[in-house]
Amino acid sequence: MKKISVLYVHSLKVKQYYAFMLFVSDALKNYPVIKEKFAFDVEKFSAAFNNLNHVYLKYDPVFYSEKLNEANEERIKAFRLFRNYLRTFILNPESEEKTQSAEKLLKVIKLYGGSAIPDERLSSLTTILTNLVEDCEEKFSDDIEALEADRKLASLKKAQQNFDEVYMERTEYDSEIGLNAMTEARKLMSDTYRNLVNTVNFNAKYDPDGDLTDFIKLLNVEIRRNYVNTGQTGSSVDDSEGDDSEEEIQIKSATFNFANGNSQKLKLEVGAILQAPPTAEGYMWKPEVPEFMPAKNIVFREVKIPVEEFTATFHFINHTEDVVRQPAGTPLDIPANTTGCIWQPSIPAKMPAEDTSYYEVLKNSIGGGIGGGEIGGGEIGGGAVG
Repeated sequence: MKKISVLYVHSLKVKQYYAFMLFVSDALKNYPVIKEKFAFDVEKFSAAFNNLNHVYLKYDPVFYSEKLNEANEERIKAFRLFRNYLRTFILNPESEEKTQSAEKLLKVIKLYGGSAIPDERLSSLTTILTNLVEDCEEKFSDDIEALEADRKLASLKKAQQNFDEVYMERTEYDSEIGLNAMTEARKLMSDTYRNLVNTVNFNAKYDPDGDLTDFIKLLNVEIRRNYVNTGQTGSSVDDSEGDDSEEEIQIKSATFNFANGNSQKLKLEVGAILQAPPTAEGYMWKPEVPEFMPAKNIVFREVKIPVEEFTATFHFINHTEDVVRQPAGTPLDIPANTTGCIWQPSIPAKMPAEDTSYYEVLKNSIGGGIGGGEIGGGEIGGGAVG
């Protein structure tokens, strides 16, 4: 009897954890038979995944930045598809009516600061795309219909709305609140995932050759891949036939060796929250302490934090720059804003352990002006935020 293998999901890091749950979420959409048979568990899983996505966007800066970049690339792609579709009616005329409609819409794009032929620089992309979509729907609906460009416009609108939704998730927050929120979101996600797996496995036991087989095989392939990446032990992945034993509880140790010669040893269940003891001032744990207990014994050493300087580059709206260079962890010397402007992304109180850049944007501009007021170095299609 084939069943979904055991995977200690708490051992997965933030990106890997989210990617795995996204894989399961997509798999459920592609296998409606699972939703039909186990509607309650699937609905609980979907709600937990939506909550996880919301919390990660709100509180995890790396996750937020990646999602914002993805959303920006998607809206740029949608814009280019829409614009290029209009150009085809000029390069390959079908009728005078369609050519005139295409020319009219391309002039509207150029009027908003976009590009017709040839390409020109674009700024304040959010404002441009929002206004463009609204005008196409309200003022130029007849032209859109004549060109049969409804689907291209709908894709552009959806991509812009998705960018706005991701952008608006950004928030200032207390780090402790953020950590607690992400921990709770992961716990809820893991619990609903485990309930779904147990339900599917229980039913597969009494119907080994039924319509759950393909879904189980699909998940097991992804679980096996995560198993390799995390180094989980053999009992973590169970491909046995007819073995209905409960998930094995693993206890591993985390040893913290202090610089003064003392040590502290913790024994925790795999996947439990790993709370490291505090270090002396100017020291850090090496390697970096993970959020959850890994599926192996691990030793950490208290070492001095290396003194390394990094740069923070501040790009003013008038195209001048101010570069600050100082050690990581020291209070960041932030220059004053131009009146009516704010810094994007938000600036931490202390210098990060990496080179960073910050850009002045107008307070009332949502999304527009990321990257010094322009997308992709000033041309649409740059594909990166900041």
